Amino acid sequence: FLDTGDRGALPPMSVLKLLEDLGLVPKGDSPERFVAKSIIGELQADEDDLVSFYEAEFAIEEMRLFTETTRRRKERDIQRTYDMSDDVFREFRTQLLSLHSSFERLDEDNSGCLDPQEVINLLAEFGFVSSQSMARTMDLIEEIEEQEDGEITFLAFLKVIKELRTLDMHARNSEVRELFQACDRDRSGELDMREASAVLVSLGLQPRTVREQEGIAQLLEEVDADGSGRLDFQELLVMVQRIAENMAHLKLLEEGEVAAQLNFSPPVVRQLRTAFEAMCSVTHGGQLNMQDVERALISTGYRTVTGEVHKMLQDIDSNQDGELNFCEFLRLIARVDEDHKLT
Repeated sequence: FLDTGDRGALPPMSVLKLLEDLGLVPKGDSPERFVAKSIIGELQADEDDLVSFYEAEFAIEEMRLFTETTRRRKERDIQRTYDMSDDVFREFRTQLLSLHSSFERLDEDNSGCLDPQEVINLLAEFGFVSSQSMARTMDLIEEIEEQEDGEITFLAFLKVIKELRTLDMHARNSEVRELFQACDRDRSGELDMREASAVLVSLGLQPRTVREQEGIAQLLEEVDADGSGRLDFQELLVMVQRIAENMAHLKLLEEGEVAAQLNFSPPVVRQLRTAFEAMCSVTHGGQLNMQDVERALISTGYRTVTGEVHKMLQDIDSNQDGELNFCEFLRLIARVDEDHKLT
């Protein structure tokens, strides 16, 4: 779509835009952008200063190589900095950079430690904890804080995540084992990828977006350590836990993007999420109907007329099922805020 003239070639700036769209170059000044411009500057252009498809493809491969090399170097730097064991490094490698970056962002005094509330906020940001599991998570943090002499360092933070994953896998064990046995028709003790996919569908974990598909493909590569293309029960259980975790994280990212577009601050989003999840825990549906929405609005300090709420819900409910997910709930709150300002 960047080749608007249908000439089979692009101007150099469009190649840069293509690299941005592929997620290989961030917007704004960065080392990646400098490297990308250098690569594009060395491409062969025609007499009209246009770059062919093959030259653009070369730039993409060069940027992918640079990005991968840089990522691996940063991962190893973190491992050395914290004297991280190979087992911990392997388990967290795909998330290590984002987890470490977020940990440092909250560590405003550069002490190398976070307090329990900051740890909770960071865990929630990555989808490791919800309002339903908050009490259990706080107990776990207190236990690990005591073990680590009252400090939650980055390694202790990873330890909290590992424990939460273990608890989650324990909670899923029976359901996943039942599905594993039902799909293991030849009683080989392993599932091929088609059978494993059937388990994911039964659990509602089938990918629905490109980002989810890419995440699952990466997880499959990690879990299937021997590259056999078959999963035993423990490998399947780990995969199910990681996929559920990854999908929760992607969902939170989407909700964060919506919140930012609506100019909601992180503390306000946390307050609204608490109200939303409290109502969802009553209805057990993960979504709110009109009565739920009215109660949630009241719990967050809003006073509205039923007819007004019903009209707003109809406007915002994208699939018209009479219920709102959290993104739609945020849009509703923004609409209520706007209406209150107008009146």
